Amino acid sequence: ILANANSPLVEKWLQMDRSRFEIILVTVKSIGNFVDKVQFERIVSKHSVFFSYLKLLFSIRKLIKKYNPDIIISHYFLHNGIIATLSKFHPHFVVAYGTDVFKYPKF
Repeated sequence: ILANANSPLVEKWLQMDRSRFEIILVTVKSIGNFVDKVQFERIVSKHSVFFSYLKLLFSIRKLIKKYNPDIIISHYFLHNGIIATLSKFHPHFVVAYGTDVFKYPKF
């Protein structure tokens, strides 16, 4: 899952049945209260927005090679969804939330 670790919506996703799924959370934000409940990778960047996105893209590609996931689920179309799409990994699902639907309807 590529998402903001502090989101309550993401926390619900992380409560899935782990006996059936291995879940790895990839985030650029600080880790929420569920650190001990899920495996995670935090990507830290202190660069400008453009270089932060480049670092995120290359980091995602490395993590795909490392974990060989069955699927990528990215939360929010802008930012995480675009980065995951640029990784060219399939299957990839994007979970759209409020601003994805209401603020950017021209996509």
